[in-house]
Amino acid sequence: MYQGHIPENALTFFGGDVAAIAKHLKEGGHEMNSGPEKEEDGSIGATVKDPDGNLIYFNS
Repeated sequence: MYQGHIPENALTFFGGDVAAIAKHLKEGGHEMNSGPEKEEDGSIGATVKDPDGNLIYFNS
């Protein structure tokens, strides 16, 4: 669990090319909530909200 790492509950996916995932989502018309950006631990992270407002977090 990453309590405090993200300000709300999230569906989290680890691994993969987060920049490529974010690019694909943007090209599909989705607005990124944050990122992709380098995080404190050196990983790359990005978030987007699904149509119901739930946070989806991608991290390398």
